[in-house]
Amino acid sequence: MVTKNKLIFDILNIVRGGLQSDDEPFSENQVSFWIDNTRALLVRRDLEKSRTINPDIVQTICAKVIEVDGSECGCVQAGCTILRIKDKLPKTIELYTRNLILRVGPVVVGSTPFSFISYNQAQFSGNNKWTKRITKTFLHNGYIYIIGSNPQLSLLTHITIDAVFEYPEETSSYSDCNDAPCYTNDSIYPISSWMIETLKEMIIKTNFQIGLSTSTDKSNNANHDVQQNVPT
Repeated sequence: MVTKNKLIFDILNIVRGGLQSDDEPFSENQVSFWIDNTRALLVRRDLEKSRTINPDIVQTICAKVIEVDGSECGCVQAGCTILRIKDKLPKTIELYTRNLILRVGPVVVGSTPFSFISYNQAQFSGNNKWTKRITKTFLHNGYIYIIGSNPQLSLLTHITIDAVFEYPEETSSYSDCNDAPCYTNDSIYPISSWMIETLKEMIIKTNFQIGLSTSTDKSNNANHDVQQNVPT
């Protein structure tokens, strides 16, 4: 698979025609942003065709859990403590009917995941005698909350979250199950292999269109001596 840095290098190298310049009008950060946005578009298009989710686009983060007052989420009476992740969850890709949070559960590999429900369902979950003992999680105001009557929840310190994040680098402040950084630009970029060439082509033909049709510094003398790009 490919890294974000490799994608950035490949795209800039194609645009520059193999020439290096100190004065290119497009920065690596700008290209990085285009890569994330184009990937998100390709993922949405693919999954809205009811296709299965490729594990290659999924990231797993390990999130610290803290106790908060139940009134914070408005679904449990004030004075009762519930659990939520300490830091806001990085933005996930959203489809028409759901966001791409795929699993929330204990850190132990192979353990049973929690039941993921909507915020509206969470407001009534405690009233159902059949399901109130089931540990449930939901997303509200950017946080994952955990509710349930299982006494083992008082021992919970971390959870794992499998999701498809819109900007993979936003997970860099989290660790994975092995306590290593979840993501750097030298990590494997979460993208399906078939998307890679399509992504590069889309960025070059759309985001770079104006730059390619006007100028690129080919002299490499730090003076930004631009020349028109003429297809050969």
